[in-house]
Amino acid sequence: YYYPHPREESYPNGEFKIIESPLIFEDFILQYLMENPKNNIEVYSFISSALLNISCVSQVSLIYIKDIDLFEKYEEFYFFAKTNFNIPCIDLE
Repeated sequence: YYYPHPREESYPNGEFKIIESPLIFEDFILQYLMENPKNNIEVYSFISSALLNISCVSQVSLIYIKDIDLFEKYEEFYFFAKTNFNIPCIDLE
């Protein structure tokens, strides 16, 4: 599944379903979990503060994705997310 950013005008190509919702990502996740309390979710993202906002939800596993360019530009963010929110990071390559 792919949850686009509200300002996103075009979506990446891939074999995934676009989630269309009027809710912001965090509210969508919380609503989904309230309706499906036995489910767990894995969320992958490149750079998103939305993950920080849902990091305390026990049914959600979070992972940041990086490549060399993103890591060079946002190294401090990835370190902050890992250190303060225990959100791991995986390499895209």
